[in-house]
Amino acid sequence: MVDGPVAEQQADDGDAAADDADADDAEDKAEGTGSGDTSARRPAPTGQFESLKRWWWLAPNVGQRGAGANMAAARAALRAAAGGRAWPWSRGHAGLHTSAALRAAAPKFGEVKRLTSIPAFRAERPKMGHLGFVPTMGNLHAGHVSLVERAKRECETVAASIFINPAQFARGEDLDKYPRTVEEDIEKLKRAGCDYVFMPSVAEMYPSGITLDIPDQQGTFIEVRGKSHQMEGIIRPHFFRGVATIVAKLFNVTTPNVAYFGQKDAQQCVVVRNLVHDLLYDIKIVVGETVREPDGLAMSSRNGYLSPSDREAGLCLYRGLSAAQRLFAQGVRDRARLHAAATDAINAEPRVKLQYVSLAHPRTLEELDTVGPDGAILAGAIQTSSTRLIDNVLLGVPDGL
Repeated sequence: MVDGPVAEQQADDGDAAADDADADDAEDKAEGTGSGDTSARRPAPTGQFESLKRWWWLAPNVGQRGAGANMAAARAALRAAAGGRAWPWSRGHAGLHTSAALRAAAPKFGEVKRLTSIPAFRAERPKMGHLGFVPTMGNLHAGHVSLVERAKRECETVAASIFINPAQFARGEDLDKYPRTVEEDIEKLKRAGCDYVFMPSVAEMYPSGITLDIPDQQGTFIEVRGKSHQMEGIIRPHFFRGVATIVAKLFNVTTPNVAYFGQKDAQQCVVVRNLVHDLLYDIKIVVGETVREPDGLAMSSRNGYLSPSDREAGLCLYRGLSAAQRLFAQGVRDRARLHAAATDAINAEPRVKLQYVSLAHPRTLEELDTVGPDGAILAGAIQTSSTRLIDNVLLGVPDGL
């Protein structure tokens, strides 16, 4: 005998199934296909079950409700996802009950399979099908979650990685204190519908070893020349060498069909696109919009370092970028005016140090005197007393990054 919460859930599911069956009949009667008009029933189409599963994947907000979902609501959402087409099944159609079929077809949200080695991931990869991949260093926030959710809408399977990459840190940076929040991160991945999380060891990802001193490093590293020396590369000249190397390694292991990155790291997005192009990866790169706090601060894993005073002061970066963005919307295309609008607003905050403001072409990253038809990335970085903050806005970039 089953009792307690499980029994209650079964009762709820039974009620939902009964309600859904009644809804099926009522709706099918209206269409002339339900038990009220058995002569008009249509046979179940070929591949009906696979179509049902595919339509489930196209209804992202349904799957996340889990096993206790209101199936009538799920059915309505699936119907909408199918373009309003009539559902050619109910209790009388080939023995397939809509509610039971939805449960069978639904992805098992709430379970993220942990893969902690390269052989483990490669053994699972054939089961994954069309794979969306979200590389992260952990300490996840709403920006990461939005990328996983988007991947879930667009791909059959979603994998994320959690790997703090030592090659993109220099001596004196925050490698040792970078937040490690694995269990919290996996819980967020569960809620977003992630299927797999890849968490390899440093020794496995850097089989020749890794030191933070570039002259002493051994092994193979990747540089994307022409896109790595400017903007962030001025402040952190080692950074994109480490990023390009780990992204290539992760792509080699996971072989995704689509990889998702956030616009907040705009230069990184350009570096990765060039990496994929130049090294002939057959991977689509998708860039998700920056996710912000209600006051405009761009979400970042390092925001937790900010004191209340630094957090308040740090808002000047987005204020400055937004001031230039408003000028651009009014028709200003001249670098001097756009740059001045941003820097003046930032420099008005005495608690931060402005490191750079860049107005760059969205593909070449060349600094622009005038914003042309391809638009521009307006990016900046500041130093507070506790951490660096970076941010950017796009000015007239037709198709985004």
